[in-house]
Amino acid sequence: MNVKVFVNSASNIADLLATIVITLIMTPLYLRFLGVHDYGIWAMVTSLVGYMGLLDLGLRSSVTRHVSLLNKQNRHEETNQLFATAMAYMSLVGVSLLGFFWFWSGYSPESLSASNFDDGTYKTFLIFVGCSVFLSFIRNTAEGALEGKQFYVAKNLAKLVIKIILAAYLYLNIDEENALILLIQATVVAEIGRVVLFNALLWTSHPPINPLRMPSFDVFITLFKFGSKSLLNGLGLAIGQASGAFLIGILLTPAAIPLYSVTLSITGYISNFIDSANSTLLPYFTELSLDNERANLANSFLFFSKIFVWFLFTATTFVVMFGADFIDIWLDSQFKKSEVQWLVLLFSFSILLERINPVGVKLATALNQHGIFARLRPVSAVAVFVGSYVLVGEVGITGAVYAKIAIAMIFTPIFLRHSLRLVAIEPAAYMKECIFRNAAILTLLPILSIIYKIYFSIQDFTSIIFVFIMFSLISAVILYTITLTSSEKQIVLQMLRKKNIAGIKKYSDV
Repeated sequence: MNVKVFVNSASNIADLLATIVITLIMTPLYLRFLGVHDYGIWAMVTSLVGYMGLLDLGLRSSVTRHVSLLNKQNRHEETNQLFATAMAYMSLVGVSLLGFFWFWSGYSPESLSASNFDDGTYKTFLIFVGCSVFLSFIRNTAEGALEGKQFYVAKNLAKLVIKIILAAYLYLNIDEENALILLIQATVVAEIGRVVLFNALLWTSHPPINPLRMPSFDVFITLFKFGSKSLLNGLGLAIGQASGAFLIGILLTPAAIPLYSVTLSITGYISNFIDSANSTLLPYFTELSLDNERANLANSFLFFSKIFVWFLFTATTFVVMFGADFIDIWLDSQFKKSEVQWLVLLFSFSILLERINPVGVKLATALNQHGIFARLRPVSAVAVFVGSYVLVGEVGITGAVYAKIAIAMIFTPIFLRHSLRLVAIEPAAYMKECIFRNAAILTLLPILSIIYKIYFSIQDFTSIIFVFIMFSLISAVILYTITLTSSEKQIVLQMLRKKNIAGIKKYSDV
């Protein structure tokens, strides 16, 4: 792995950490000023917008991969035409969805109101939601091109500046009277900022990328053929993630959503961290496949899988042991702690099952072998939706998580087996290197956590931070002493001494 991949991953992680900090600060504010109903409406509309994002037909991931390929082959004019084609399609979809929300705002905005009456608030809200959706499609195209050129640092820096400005503005100006409208208006302004900055980065890059070319139907078909697989995979993921909050709002009440969505957001940061850190592996694996370095590709896959599983085990253990305490302190005991604890446990187990193969999708996409995800993700998504529909009605909000767990237990082994076949790694080898070498985390850390809770209480953020630091240090010791092999330790030390991450490419020679 070259140093650019390491730096890009670090910038993604820094961006996620900034998002987490801002979310922790702002969420109690949103809950207080929006109230449980409007907060639930915000979560439901966000879920609906997530479904609409699937209309990109997987073009964002397709743009990332093809820009990476064309850029490596110095085919710059083809890169511009590809970007122009993707931008034209995304703009068309964005305009169509803008029209949908404008129609909704004029026809039935009161459907969002608890009293079935709208004083103009929800009408304005829906108009701005449409504007935000339109801008997000344009932004996604530019962001995919930036990732294809591996401009993650510049992209994340631009996002960070906008996030800080947005959060500061909302923190100073939001109140009970303007909360919902101010939040969506600020979201639209932030999207405008991202669109402008991302396209400026592309225009000023070397060589520049801009959409001022004639779109090509043949290029669109090429993008669609590759992207359709990512689309179906994304469809499954989106339905699986969004169906819970959506069905709870429909079958129960929007006021029941905050408990579910807040708990999901805290545990969901584990998945977000993995996605942020491994997103740079798509262009990296693509380059390895072009250079016919299959041995290095297999070793890189195994190494990164091991590291991400180490993080997965550490993070889920920490969240299970201390997540409910954190939420109780963070939101000033707004929810019943026993209910939060059970939800945290269920969500963490679900994430553990779903992410046990943390880089499999990136590997398959880089090799254009992600068809199995396209075929099976929609099936699993429908199963999650149906299961959630039945179980939410029977047992309440936990039913949505039960459905996710049951379906993950069926499909995760299938996806893992496919990933291992692509790099000719036996399941026993993966279990040994990635699971068993990290097993100490799942045994030692819970025992230490229980001992700590017996003698000390978790009463404030200071104790949470202390436990987090101790958790991280102990887990790091386990990583170095047990998880990593002796040859991998040598590689890591060489990386740190020489500040050169190219050692991964020579992994098979050590």
